[in-house]
Amino acid sequence: FYRGKYYLYFGAAPAVLVMLPYRLVTGVDLPLAVAVFIFVYGGFLTSVAIWRGVRRRYFPETGMLVMIAGVLVLGLASLGPVLMRRPHMWELPIAAGYGFALLALGALWRSLHAESSRPRMGWFAAAALALGLAIASRPTYLLATPLLAVPLIAWWREARAVPWRLALAAVVPLAIVGSGMAWHNYARFDHPL
Repeated sequence: FYRGKYYLYFGAAPAVLVMLPYRLVTGVDLPLAVAVFIFVYGGFLTSVAIWRGVRRRYFPETGMLVMIAGVLVLGLASLGPVLMRRPHMWELPIAAGYGFALLALGALWRSLHAESSRPRMGWFAAAALALGLAIASRPTYLLATPLLAVPLIAWWREARAVPWRLALAAVVPLAIVGSGMAWHNYARFDHPL
């Protein structure tokens, strides 16, 4: 309760990126169950793509049964079934954080395995942006930011030089999302934090 209004714990990212555009285009609210489904299904598809890439690169001799078992585990042992069971207000930021975090992981995977520096930088910036959106959905994902150091360390070891341009490619999207979050908090509560 702040200045006569009730505020719910609700990440701004799913509201700004999915709920608001849908409302502006159609004039009606997107049902929460549909929004939760979009993020859960997007996270699931991203996890399957990562699993497929890991299997092809590191375990090419495994058969289709292993691939199918992995997909089943990713689909049934994740947050998805729990969130879809009762997709209401609290589930949307959780689903969005899950979806964006997996997009960040997928982009990190692609950046680590990119053949040249230009796609590597683009995928790394995309990973930072997705992680920033995960944080804007669920602030607890802030604890995952050290994950961005893993590729930087790998590239530093490979080139024996600090990858400043790649680090900057991660800092800029994170700073933009963080500034947006600070503005949002200031607009609501007169304080950026």
